[in-house]
Amino acid sequence: MGMANQKISDRQIILWLSILLFCIGVAAMTTIASAGEIYKSYDENGNVVYSDQPPEPDAEPLILPEPNIVTSTPAAPSSSLNQGFDNDNASPLVLKMLTPVADETFWGSGQSLEVSFEVQPEMLPGMRIAIYIDDQRQALVNTPSATISSIERGTHSVRAELLDNRGNVLTNTEPRTFFMKQYSTNFNN
Repeated sequence: MGMANQKISDRQIILWLSILLFCIGVAAMTTIASAGEIYKSYDENGNVVYSDQPPEPDAEPLILPEPNIVTSTPAAPSSSLNQGFDNDNASPLVLKMLTPVADETFWGSGQSLEVSFEVQPEMLPGMRIAIYIDDQRQALVNTPSATISSIERGTHSVRAELLDNRGNVLTNTEPRTFFMKQYSTNFNN
């Protein structure tokens, strides 16, 4: 059993050495390519040999493609969504909850809540509103209104955050309490 583990270990070492030699070869070819001409030939065993020296007087160098070099450019200073909102001269960004009103009670609404907002200045493309019921995200919408369903009976809070295209919070609303009530099945009895 000990020998089997040793053979696997030897195979792994050989594999890693092969990978390392391959990488060194590629690095050497890259260095040679940047230094001058490269010649391809075959040795007596049929193995490919690359060299910066011609193997024969009439050998022609390989024509290599130009290196693929891309220079980086600095990132733009700010997202277009945030432009105009973080300087002193711009109007402040406002997210105002229109509905529900504070302490509103909903009877027989089928456990659904209509939520609507006013955004000033207007919502830009890419902005979204995250709506939370009892601090659990229930919806992520790109319009200033939504319907949240499956809300159990009881006292709840709703709040929202206006997000930019990267999910950063631009502004938010204060939590608002509302009450979800359902008529009893024995209501008419």
